[in-house]
Amino acid sequence: MLRPKITMTMLVRNEEDIIADTIRFHHALGVDSFIVMDNLSTDATAEILRALSQEIEIDYLFQPQDDYNQWEWVTEMARRAAVEHQANWVINSDADEFWMPQTGDLNAVLAALPPETVALSVERHNAVVEFDGHGSAPAHSHPKTSEIFERASTNTLGNPLPGKVLHRASPEVTVEQGNHGIRDLAGTTEAAGARLRILHYPYRSLDH
Repeated sequence: MLRPKITMTMLVRNEEDIIADTIRFHHALGVDSFIVMDNLSTDATAEILRALSQEIEIDYLFQPQDDYNQWEWVTEMARRAAVEHQANWVINSDADEFWMPQTGDLNAVLAALPPETVALSVERHNAVVEFDGHGSAPAHSHPKTSEIFERASTNTLGNPLPGKVLHRASPEVTVEQGNHGIRDLAGTTEAAGARLRILHYPYRSLDH
């Protein structure tokens, strides 16, 4: 069974509190390279990425537009992963998403998929924001500390939280808005089920 090459793309803005943990976590689980598009961060995100690139392959892109044309930007990164990074699989992620295999690493999950499977649909579970005490005590959720997650998560509108899709690398792929689906790849999309889940940390403090 050949080890697939995996590239993860991320569109980020002001993620200094979590970006290093995200990259180190996924690199340890088999992601070979990262393409990170920085959309107008004003915190230390860029400096953290530059420092990490000394030990991990990170392709840093700066996006100066402020219209959040997300699907177009992520599609650009996904195609770049296929052409320039020579990836076999692409994970289009956010900085607050941690892709957790049930067993083993990401390479083992992807290597086991049949050739007709071109994409894997993966459910997300929000981390519960926990209080350390009462009154003005801080609330938090973070990959280093959180142990409680919602079984069925919702978005800010109260609707079921949609999953994300990872896919085989292709210079023709189109990634839909929100990374919830893809187009222009011939094949089937398979549900990951318990094999792979996304632990999601959208609110990491009361400020968030």
